[in-house]
Amino acid sequence: MVGRLDLNLPHGANGRDGFSVLIYGPTGAHVENALRSDSSQATPDLPTERDHPIALFHVDLAPKTSETFTVLFSGGTGSISYVKQPLVNPENLLIQDDCH
Repeated sequence: MVGRLDLNLPHGANGRDGFSVLIYGPTGAHVENALRSDSSQATPDLPTERDHPIALFHVDLAPKTSETFTVLFSGGTGSISYVKQPLVNPENLLIQDDCH
């Protein structure tokens, strides 16, 4: 989701880039809690895809800044996995595949 400065849309203003961050949970799980370090969107959108819950955040990042997302899923089956998208800079990702 990248804004259009020529249409005066908010995303992309002042050198910022707009992104959609999707965090998928295990099949049949529920989102118990979802947090982001920037509280501009305290509650994410919560769509589902093929019985996987998704925490969907809309993010505007200024150059050389970052954002942290924490999503707690309950229930469901299967392990957590990550599909790496090639990036210029290495990502800092921690997956805690643990049941409590």
